[in-house]
Amino acid sequence: MEKILITGASGFIGGFLVEEALNRGLDVYAGIRKSSSKEFLSDPRINFCYMDFRDTDHLSDLLTTHQFDYVIHNAGLTQAKTEEALMEVNAEYLNNLLTAVAQSDNELKKFSFMSSLASYGPADFQPKGIVDHESVPNPVTKYGRSKLKGEEYLKSTKDIPWVILRPTAVYGPREHELLTVFKSINSGIEAKIGFAPQKLSFIYVYDLARITLDTLLQSDAGSEYFVGDGEIYEVTEFNRYIREALGKKTLKLSIPVPIMSGIALLYESISKVTGNYP
Repeated sequence: MEKILITGASGFIGGFLVEEALNRGLDVYAGIRKSSSKEFLSDPRINFCYMDFRDTDHLSDLLTTHQFDYVIHNAGLTQAKTEEALMEVNAEYLNNLLTAVAQSDNELKKFSFMSSLASYGPADFQPKGIVDHESVPNPVTKYGRSKLKGEEYLKSTKDIPWVILRPTAVYGPREHELLTVFKSINSGIEAKIGFAPQKLSFIYVYDLARITLDTLLQSDAGSEYFVGDGEIYEVTEFNRYIREALGKKTLKLSIPVPIMSGIALLYESISKVTGNYP
């Protein structure tokens, strides 16, 4: 039975990756922290690895001991107090794991990195108005820059067959960020930033898990994928779907970009002091 290590297994996407890997008949090792919750990792077939991404020797020993066939590196942060913290977790931890792979005698069949569409930035910043394989990375967020740095580390490796996935916004059970929009509309408030049309793209978490395993097991090394459901949604259309599903009428608000930017800066300053992310 082929072995797979899935890092960030206790997170939103990670739990579904573990479930899909088990369904494929793989011997699954869930990479988590000692403080991580196992609430959604209750299947008795799951093996657990407690990982310290700061310790390259520890990671190398782990790889040498278990001799994994595949690794899905899904561990990461979407929010942090500083850009340095995001860089450490999303890029430097990945680099440490890649160094450990090189130092160990674990010859992987494939290494998959869960990056993000944010590493390329919004479609509006691209010459053609879309993001595709001809686009040039232009991240506009701290998170996007940290994911792009991780991609650069991965592409600079030798002798590690890799694949990169860049999912759009991911939704599904146990997701919290998009849940905020649902809660707002459920309370009767429908807000959007700015007055210009805004477009969104999504991927259902079960579909992302399936695609991740498909590309891991079947794609050529060096493959890169933008992952979405193939549809583009206007924000107003997206909100309408939610309104109709909830049976709600809402007060529609458009918040000017300068005001929202000021609010964001204020919350960012507060978070640096309190440690609570906005």
